Amino acid sequence: MLKRIATAVILLAIAGFNLVFAGDGLAEPDRTRFYVYFPLYLTNGVFVFPVEYSVPRTSTPAKEALTALVKGPPEGSFLSAMIPRNTTIRSVSIKDGIITVDFGPEIRKMSVGSGGEAAVLSAIVNTACQFPEVRAARILVEGAPADSLAGHVDITGPLEPDRRAIFQSWTNRFPDVPYWAEGSICLLRALDVISGCGDGTFAPDRKLMRSELLQLVVEATGLPCVPPGAAEGVPFRDVPATMWYYDAVRRALHAGLIKPEDYGESFGPTDVISREEMVWMLVRAQDIYAASHPEVIPKEKAEVVRFSDEETISPKYLDSIKKAQERGLVVGMPDGSFQPKKVLTRAEAAVAVARMIGIQGKEVLLAYPTGEAQWDGGDVTVLGAASAFEGNVLIRVKDSAGRTIFEDYTTSTSGMGWGVFGFTIAADRLSGKDPALVEVYTVSAKDGSEYGNRRIELVKVGR
Repeated sequence: MLKRIATAVILLAIAGFNLVFAGDGLAEPDRTRFYVYFPLYLTNGVFVFPVEYSVPRTSTPAKEALTALVKGPPEGSFLSAMIPRNTTIRSVSIKDGIITVDFGPEIRKMSVGSGGEAAVLSAIVNTACQFPEVRAARILVEGAPADSLAGHVDITGPLEPDRRAIFQSWTNRFPDVPYWAEGSICLLRALDVISGCGDGTFAPDRKLMRSELLQLVVEATGLPCVPPGAAEGVPFRDVPATMWYYDAVRRALHAGLIKPEDYGESFGPTDVISREEMVWMLVRAQDIYAASHPEVIPKEKAEVVRFSDEETISPKYLDSIKKAQERGLVVGMPDGSFQPKKVLTRAEAAVAVARMIGIQGKEVLLAYPTGEAQWDGGDVTVLGAASAFEGNVLIRVKDSAGRTIFEDYTTSTSGMGWGVFGFTIAADRLSGKDPALVEVYTVSAKDGSEYGNRRIELVKVGR
């Protein structure tokens, strides 16, 4: 049951609302900034994901924020639109610290269970309650008080925000994850791809079993479930239907990620997996993933070098390892070797799988968009994770001539260390300015230099 589920605004982010950059075409009085907290219903809990918006000046920021929430996250991102997009907002009013939001009847058509409804309510209340004059929210439907929105969660009485709903690395993290893998693991967790070991830890150094890697790859790639009546079975004698990995093996076989001849009669689900086999599986998975996400594989191929221990790579895997080099999935060891027989750890697998679906980088990782982005003149959104001093992530837009036409910043959900972030530039902020490149980066607190720059080309379509 939802009882006061929502979240509060991060004070550091509010304090930064009035910061003006020289490259920004709109002065402070001509713009408004607010957060939209999108619902995030994961295996391990109900959360909201913060996305900061920069829009032209408005006298009704609360209604604008709720309208953006109903509009939903960008198509193709990992965030889901749980609220029907045709939902109307009849009115928004604030009195005595209570914001009253009156929705049209369309909101009752949400197809969610109790967890999904709790996530939606958390998103609504948090988005509505971020403003200084608001302490709680009341929800109406067609002008009348409602017991619930989808029949599962009580919404009578004002609902107060709850900071615990924010998805953030520093409270949702695994305490044993190494710094170099934390960003990838944080985003894979937000994508509902990975979970811990059941005791609150991740066990990053534990050797990975073949079934565990396959499960991770199947979920990250989004392989479809096999229809109940499908003829495909699992030919491996050591993969009984009663085991937790049976469904993942069946989905992988159905999609062509693995084939019966790859393993013979026995799949070896509990065998530890080597680096060379991991790369072979990831290249196959990326080929499947790229069918619906062609922007993931980089256009510019990386240099293929000969590893010092290349003769120890099994012939079955050599071609895949070279392809992985071209795509930037693997770079080898500092001494020039590949160590193909080295057993894979859980942390290493998480970073590699994140790269496979396009999440790359060190200080800044982007989960949306990956590669180039098609732009039809609408809003521009970036979602990711960053490790930055005081959590500041900067966003810069350049035109086709390389001139800066927009510059701003947002704050990740962790003041120090890894946290998630989201930022949306409203279409009106870019209208008539020929945006061609988005850069997301951080700045060194030591000398002001830029680092961790992630570049997204905007390819204009449908205009």
